[in-house]
Amino acid sequence: MAKIGILTPIMSHIVGECYESLVDAHLQVVKAGHEVEMVTCLDLVPYDRAREFLIGKAFDAGCDYLWWIDSDCIVPKGAFDRLMLTMTEHEAAIVTAHNYMRGYPYVCGWWKSVEGGPLNRVDARSGQHEITTGSLHCVLVDVKWLLAHKFAPWFKYAPYVDEEHRVMEDAWFYAHVWERGGKVIGDADVRTGHVYTRVVACDKTVKVLRSMHNGAQDPNFVSTNVATGLKFRERISENG
Repeated sequence: MAKIGILTPIMSHIVGECYESLVDAHLQVVKAGHEVEMVTCLDLVPYDRAREFLIGKAFDAGCDYLWWIDSDCIVPKGAFDRLMLTMTEHEAAIVTAHNYMRGYPYVCGWWKSVEGGPLNRVDARSGQHEITTGSLHCVLVDVKWLLAHKFAPWFKYAPYVDEEHRVMEDAWFYAHVWERGGKVIGDADVRTGHVYTRVVACDKTVKVLRSMHNGAQDPNFVSTNVATGLKFRERISENG
C-alpha cells in the first residue's frame, strides 16, 4: 500500500462541475488499496507559492506519490489506475493526463523537444507518449524520484521575463525534471475536462461569441494574456 497525496490548489472555490469528480478521485485511490492524504490551500498566490506550500506538506506527510488535480479539472473514471499503471510500465517520474488548454483554440497542453531542439505542441487520441513538458492539471508524480533529484525551488512563477516571455510554475517544474533525466509520459487514454470561465450570452456578447465559434475573431475583440490567467476584453462598437 502506498500513500497518495492528492494536491489541489484552490482559487476562491472548487468549480461546481469538478466537485463530484474530485471526490471520486479520492475514492479511486482508496478502492485501489492505497492511503489518501488530501493536501490543499485556498487563495494562496502567486501560483508557485501555492504549489511550493502543497508539495512541502505532502513531503511532511510522507506521501509516496503526488497526484496533482487542479480545482478546474474533471477527472475521468479509472484515471488513477491508468496513471499508476503507466508510471510503473514506463518507469516515469511524471505521468500527465491529456488536457486541453482553456480558451480558443483549445489545444492540448503537451509539448515535446526532439534531440534538444525547440519545443513543439503535440497531441494524441490514445496511447502513452514520451513528452517534454505539460501542465499540472492532472498529473501523477513519483516522490522517490523527486527526492533523489532535488532542485530548488520546486516551482517558480515569473509573469514578466521580457516583452515576449514569462515563466510558468508548471513549465519550471517539468524543465528541471526533464533536465535531470526524468521520463515524462503523456497518457492520452486519460482524458480530462478543463472547465473554462462561464460565459453569459447577451446583447453585448453574442456577436463576439458567434465569431469565435465561426473560427474568425471579431475585429472588436481583443484577448490579453495577463499574469492572473487568460482574460477576454470586449470592445463593442457603438453600432454593436
